[in-house]
Amino acid sequence: MRSPPEERIRRNGRTNLRSFCYLRAAGPTGHPCFDASLRILGRRTIITFGLVTFLVSALLATVNITSRYALKRYMDDQLSRIP
Repeated sequence: MRSPPEERIRRNGRTNLRSFCYLRAAGPTGHPCFDASLRILGRRTIITFGLVTFLVSALLATVNITSRYALKRYMDDQLSRIP
């Protein structure tokens, strides 16, 4: 059985600083940067930002696909008019 994280960071009387800092910085999600932004902005803001980002990227992808198809049709039409 593994020992708790607090005990694993102290070995032979020395503190493993990297593990200690990561243990202190990690919050509910386990990622220090995400946890800091979660504390500052709040859960609702982050979820709204993620949803808006997803919708905008989906819209841009749709416009990109549609414009490619429209450009192809336009070029085919123009090429067919050349005598």
